[in-house]
Amino acid sequence: MISYSYFEMVNNIFNWSMQFCTAYFFYRFCRIFIQHSYLLIISIGYFITVIVLEWFIGDISNFGVYLFASLTAFLLLLPLKNNSVYLKFFIVITYFSIRWMAPTIVIILYRPISDLSLYLVEKWIIPHLFDVTIGYFSYTIWMMLVLLALYIIGLWCVIHFYEKCIHMHPRIFENREILLLILPPLIGMSSYFMMNKYHQVIGDPIDPDVIDQFLKYWGVHNCIIIAAMFGVLILVQKLDLQRVQQQKQLVLVNQSQQLQAHLQSIDALYKDMQLLKHDVKNHSATVERLIETKQLTEASIYLNSMQQQMDSKVTQSVTGHAIVDLLIQEKIKKAQAQSVVIESTFTYPSYVHCDVYDLCIILHNALDNALTATKDRPSASISIHSIQHKCTYILTIKNPIPAFVNENNYQGGLGLQIIQDIAKKYNGDIQINTDHQVFELHVLLHFHAQL
Repeated sequence: MISYSYFEMVNNIFNWSMQFCTAYFFYRFCRIFIQHSYLLIISIGYFITVIVLEWFIGDISNFGVYLFASLTAFLLLLPLKNNSVYLKFFIVITYFSIRWMAPTIVIILYRPISDLSLYLVEKWIIPHLFDVTIGYFSYTIWMMLVLLALYIIGLWCVIHFYEKCIHMHPRIFENREILLLILPPLIGMSSYFMMNKYHQVIGDPIDPDVIDQFLKYWGVHNCIIIAAMFGVLILVQKLDLQRVQQQKQLVLVNQSQQLQAHLQSIDALYKDMQLLKHDVKNHSATVERLIETKQLTEASIYLNSMQQQMDSKVTQSVTGHAIVDLLIQEKIKKAQAQSVVIESTFTYPSYVHCDVYDLCIILHNALDNALTATKDRPSASISIHSIQHKCTYILTIKNPIPAFVNENNYQGGLGLQIIQDIAKKYNGDIQINTDHQVFELHVLLHFHAQL
């Protein structure tokens, strides 16, 4: 006959396993929002707090045990830098609710599985055993495994959803967004009080149908809260995406206006060229007459005047494209106003199909970021370099990182997102390197060869 001590031992193993899974998923949930090796220590602290309160003190309710464990985790999270207190509070409160509500949704399956398993054990196994306690002991172990599996599935599903949703649009949440995200988990804490009320009446004589009805309402309540948590998270993400897209559109509209101004400059240059071409015969005839009459000094002065006039109206091509030349020269003038030097060996892509508008948008954003970074750093240097191999084109821009910015966190802002979107349009991407306070932007583009 299996003694009661074996049942107690199995129950203790089950409880330790449950708490270990709880601490593990707390670690998983923290890592969604905070990347730090210290999180492992925090999870261990969470686990030890639950074990001490539940096994060694024992007079505290389940609600109190996990409330103290969450408070311990919050205090251990506070020393972590680069993360707001609001985010840390959101993590512990949300997991406090998830740990309770997520498993309860799938644990609704526990009762029918338990009834079916007990029926099968009593009908098919126990009649063939000399010691019936072996059958009930086996049933107990099986149901503990089922309960542990349902507990893990519930936590994994909810946390996996959070991982997918956050990783689709990684960013730093603002405090007002975090306060909005906290509301559903706070409401979800009412599920604890519902279950406490259930435990108070379960000992009294009561119709089993009433209990079943309560459990159904309780499960629906938890499903609604979990759905609200997911809904608010998705809403916050979509609103932020919409805001970023609107910002991109505003930036693109502004840049389009600037490029239109460049195009108007090109048009004016073209008209000046046409006028010079029209007048070149008259200028040539004048010079010939001056030479014929031996007025060489006057002819030389006239030629110098012609040269100056042409130099003032005609821009020498440096990059291989007039529009890009004007854009870079405009940025060079802005850099000179800041006492910053722009060194360029940039050349326009050749033998490939390239939209000059897209390339100007890339240069405009990259150079504006570089000029912003060097605004308070006179005598700084910005370099532009390009290399092409067949249809593959790489543009590199280097500039110093602002003195007030940590080199590990400096990423350039919204302009880089626009550059990356254009790079993806050409099956390319961007790469950012920082080394000794220098920011390097590499833009990889794959063009189609011209026919």
